[in-house]
Amino acid sequence: MPVWDGAEHIVIFERDKCLGGILNQCIHNGFGLHTFKEELTGSEYAERYARMVEEAGIPYETGTMVLDIRRCDRTDRGGEGMNRELICICCPRGCRLTAQITDGRVTQVTGNHCKRGETYAVSEVTAPVRMVTTTVRTQEGVSVPVRTAAPIPKEKIFACIEQIKAVELHLPVRCGDVILADAAGTALRARTDSLQRTTFVDH
Repeated sequence: MPVWDGAEHIVIFERDKCLGGILNQCIHNGFGLHTFKEELTGSEYAERYARMVEEAGIPYETGTMVLDIRRCDRTDRGGEGMNRELICICCPRGCRLTAQITDGRVTQVTGNHCKRGETYAVSEVTAPVRMVTTTVRTQEGVSVPVRTAAPIPKEKIFACIEQIKAVELHLPVRCGDVILADAAGTALRARTDSLQRTTFVDH
């Protein structure tokens, strides 16, 4: 067992289906400037730490929450009659939702102020999805912002980012251009958000 900062026994419990730990809303750039000395999106930042965990050989459990700690070192997974607290990200209101889960299904959602909140809670519990926002390199040295055309399964985010990283574009690139017709096998498309092109004027 590797020693990590002086600790000999470590296990990570991740509530979601894959490692991450980044807030659902954090898909923008600006992460990693202090820690990794480079600008990363929230998804890329989470991926970097997930890789560090894998490389260090630290054991982890996904889809798991620690509800209590006792001498028997027992952890309880979500099961029948479990309530899960969520914050809806469909709009800035950020409704605090409570999803009641029975037999692996969402049987009731409370706290939402519109139908989208209920739909979000059911999706987040049973099959969470996210939009992926990142950048693609160009031969001219300009980074072009891109995003998936639609949300993709959360467990496929890291594979999607790896696929996008292998792409190198050639300017000009226009808003709406298809960068990848098939991102991480999800049959979804990655698109440019906007045109970024630098023009130099010789006076």
